Amino acid sequence: MRLHVGILGTPHPGWSHLMEQEGVSYSFVNVRDSTETFSVLIIGDIIDAPAADYVRSFLRHGGSILCSGHAFESLTGKKGKRAYVKHILPKPGDSLYIPGIIDIEMDCVLPNLAGEYLTNTGESAIYVGDLEGGHVVVLPFHPHVVILDNRNTTRTFFAPRNRMPFERVSMVSKGGIRRLVSRSLELLHHKRGLPYVRKSCIPENGRSIFALRIDTDYANRTMIEELSGLAKRHAVPLTWFIDVGSQRDFLNLFAGYATDEIGIHCYDHVSYPDKQSNLANIGKARAALESVGVHATSFASPYGTWNEGIAGAVDESQFVYSSEFSYDYDNLPSHPQCEGRLMKSLQLPVHPISIGSLRRQGFSTEEMKMYFDTVADRSIALGEPLFVYHHPGDGNPEILEHLFNRVKEAGVHSMTMGAYAVWWKRRTAVTSDFAVDGDQLSIRTKNTDRSVGYRISVPDGREAFIATEGIVNLSSLHWDARSAVLPLPVDYARIRKFNPWVPLIRFEDMLSKRRK
Repeated sequence: MRLHVGILGTPHPGWSHLMEQEGVSYSFVNVRDSTETFSVLIIGDIIDAPAADYVRSFLRHGGSILCSGHAFESLTGKKGKRAYVKHILPKPGDSLYIPGIIDIEMDCVLPNLAGEYLTNTGESAIYVGDLEGGHVVVLPFHPHVVILDNRNTTRTFFAPRNRMPFERVSMVSKGGIRRLVSRSLELLHHKRGLPYVRKSCIPENGRSIFALRIDTDYANRTMIEELSGLAKRHAVPLTWFIDVGSQRDFLNLFAGYATDEIGIHCYDHVSYPDKQSNLANIGKARAALESVGVHATSFASPYGTWNEGIAGAVDESQFVYSSEFSYDYDNLPSHPQCEGRLMKSLQLPVHPISIGSLRRQGFSTEEMKMYFDTVADRSIALGEPLFVYHHPGDGNPEILEHLFNRVKEAGVHSMTMGAYAVWWKRRTAVTSDFAVDGDQLSIRTKNTDRSVGYRISVPDGREAFIATEGIVNLSSLHWDARSAVLPLPVDYARIRKFNPWVPLIRFEDMLSKRRK
């Protein structure tokens, strides 16, 4: 049987965005297609009668579907509950359990049979069950719409103490949405007794990948040289985003960092709402770096800001990628939407809390180490990239050294963000088709790349990684139990309650600017 996801409904860039991140074989469905073409169907829209008949036929033959509450209503005639949902949170034992709150912030339809996850008001949000002889997962929102949301807001991040760090980030948990869709597709394949196969998101089938992004805000030469020396001693290549205006007197220093990546942060440390002002700031920084022989192909905006003006400037500047946590964080790369189209430049998310964020909340050295241990453990358990960021002026080299050692002990390879972005483009270029016949898995590819492997999971919870295409005997693979994902603390939901330190620190920042 072919392991191929069909998307029924109007082709939408949000679905292509999600499927390319996931690395599955997929296509958009024509109702004249044989139902045997697909292992799982995604219903992207409210469907008409012919489409509903097609889905019912698929289900009667044991098929599996993923849909929204809206689509479930049109398929079954059973009305769900309309509600504005701020976030959903998994319960222990949920079959779609993913660690962390998933911020939604939009009108939803809660399916009437829902039994998994809870909304911010305590109502069940997701239905996982059977329907007309087949299997179904019903989410309360349209994933393809939510995933392209550009709103941002201030969010608090969990720590086991009273004062917790915060940052202005994407309002929607894009990483959480993607993981929920991924887990749904996996479960729906397993419900049919099928393996779930996708391209690995880590080069060479590694457990994770580590990159350290450095925003050089106002740092002096000594700070930068000390940080560079620390990273070199641990063989960690750095991704530098240069605050060119404040480092203009020693830009030639960066030209000597041959194993590192040099990107543009800004010339003046300002993010503008309009494209032309951002282009001028980028152009001035690029010219100064070019004058010392540095050609920068990546960008990170000041303060992690993302808006239409920055998006337009990034794409027009033809950067390979940019990295702004007010668009996305703790997630896989993607192409954001700008002016109604997907950008050519990639977006590479990082974890948005830095050492400086923790220092401002009074974290001790040991508390900082524990915080980053938790961040690292979660990324490694999920098999996803571990990208964190730092400012030279934040100091605390012992925290970075602890993180470097932690990553090395876990067997995680370090690389620059730029190198990962180039690899991700190679991964995207590989198109794969999967089929299973008994114990034999067939993988056929176009644009084969030996660094792009495959992750396979089976219904009993085991998973394996393979690096080759062709015919593979599943019984001959080395299978491991899925990595255990850390459970959430019992008081985790307090991160969405009022954080009194946000207005207090912002008031202190305002007073500090006035004194200057």
